[in-house]
Amino acid sequence: MIGVMLGMLYSVVTVRCRNTTSVGARKRNFRDFCVTDFWQWTDFRSYVEFLMWFTGFCATLLLVFGRNTAFVETIGCLAVFTEAMLGMPQFYHNFRSQSTAGMSVAMVAMWTSGDLFETIYFIVRDVPAQFAICGLLQVSVELAILLQVILYDVSPVRVVKESCPNECRQEELQRLTVSCSDSTFFVESGILHLLNKILTV
Repeated sequence: MIGVMLGMLYSVVTVRCRNTTSVGARKRNFRDFCVTDFWQWTDFRSYVEFLMWFTGFCATLLLVFGRNTAFVETIGCLAVFTEAMLGMPQFYHNFRSQSTAGMSVAMVAMWTSGDLFETIYFIVRDVPAQFAICGLLQVSVELAILLQVILYDVSPVRVVKESCPNECRQEELQRLTVSCSDSTFFVESGILHLLNKILTV
């Protein structure tokens, strides 16, 4: 799972770097330690470095407080809550752009069905309450994203084709192509799942 997430992240960073380089944007990396650039780095190495630091930090905490029941329970709750929030970046991005262009509806639908079955299992098997609560929260977020597909069913590219004069269409469509390629929040939110896996190791 972690390997797949890193592969997806690599693809996102490669595409983003190609787009930002073409417009002359400045390079950003983890070693700059700039808060405003967090998770907006332009090279894959920065993401790997951050994950290594994060893993080392979590491992140190577990070595020190691993026998503390309250600490272990807190880590567990953080892990399931992080996983429940996987879809929020995509939901927020769709809300801001009033569009679901660039998003894989099939992937969201499959993710929703899998989480629904998982949540039902949690409820039936009478597992600790935080699992069922976070499962319901995650399914709710994913259903909200699918609802956005219905609400924002007009593609921005189609709107440009219908409303923009011939002389400005090409330039606007080019801008939208770059913009839609940046619709990677749902893919990047997979890193939340990755961090969740690290927390629960």
